[in-house]
Amino acid sequence: MNEFNLKPNIIKGCTDRLYTVENTLKLIISNIDDISTKLGHIGLGEVVPNIVSIVNQLDINSKKVNTLSNSLLTIVNRYLLADGNVALAYYGSANPDGKDTYQAQYNEAMDYAENYLLEHGYSEQDIAYLRRNHPGYLTSLYATLRWSSSDAPKVLATINAAIERHQDDYLYFPEPGSTITVSPGIDKPSYECTVANTNVWSLEYSISGCQNAFGGSLCWERLSYAIEHYDYNAGEQDLLQFNLDGYDEPVFAGAMIEGYANIGDIVYVTLDNGDGFYFMILDTKSNHHVSSDFPVGQVQYENGHGYIASNSTVQLSNCEFIMSDWAPNVNSAMNTESGAFLTGTNVVSAEIVDHVEILE
Repeated sequence: MNEFNLKPNIIKGCTDRLYTVENTLKLIISNIDDISTKLGHIGLGEVVPNIVSIVNQLDINSKKVNTLSNSLLTIVNRYLLADGNVALAYYGSANPDGKDTYQAQYNEAMDYAENYLLEHGYSEQDIAYLRRNHPGYLTSLYATLRWSSSDAPKVLATINAAIERHQDDYLYFPEPGSTITVSPGIDKPSYECTVANTNVWSLEYSISGCQNAFGGSLCWERLSYAIEHYDYNAGEQDLLQFNLDGYDEPVFAGAMIEGYANIGDIVYVTLDNGDGFYFMILDTKSNHHVSSDFPVGQVQYENGHGYIASNSTVQLSNCEFIMSDWAPNVNSAMNTESGAFLTGTNVVSAEIVDHVEILE
């Protein structure tokens, strides 16, 4: 591994010297600019254009130095991550103990960056998103804090931009006991209702049920594409579950409110007990139904559908599941073998975490 050995502290020294040169150039520019304004007062105004030209050249060189120093810093950060990955592959084949050592060091670096973010006001959700989607940002932050702490704001700016873009990927749902506005249909008056303690966990249709009832429609085209291109629990009288690369647990499928996620998005749904599940969006639910679209007792609200319970509260139906094959006497996802964990729960939030191709 010696041929891959790069000393980040040496490059850090180079970047520090480049920053010093940049600051010196800026100081020279300021001083020369100040001198040029005074020359006109003593009859030497004809030399001012030459001085302005010098200032412009110095400014160009200052910007070049800034670009070079930033590039070197990027090299350091990328090297630390790439070097670690090369080391992991090398040690994994040549020295299993070394692989374990590297993995421990890598985990320690990730923990260091995550703890830093927690101490500076970032949420657990923010950090989970970064670990899952941008682990390189965390290793870059660790490298910067270790080798060039004065440049940490640059890495944090990149992290902040990623988190800000990610905010649209979240959807939050009403808490039990809160009051929401529900509609039995856009042709009838809306009214306020209290949210029940648990969700109702509706079922949308089975694979064969969708084909029989909606063959040729968009919902069938999407579903048929998914089951043709992704491994799933074919023929089981249970919730539809896809086995996707990169996931250590099955991905359920169904519908959520239109306007939130796109078809093919994979959403991580968080429950009030801290558990959660992955959910592939293959259909969407409207909240602009007329009353004739609903059976008695079903309503719609901002983020989905619901059912009025006997105590006049509303049990929300934020996720409607698809069945692989229909099971007798099953009327809720929580009554299936794989959906039993949903019993007595409600959805707190949803987060778009991935996307798979679903052609229509």
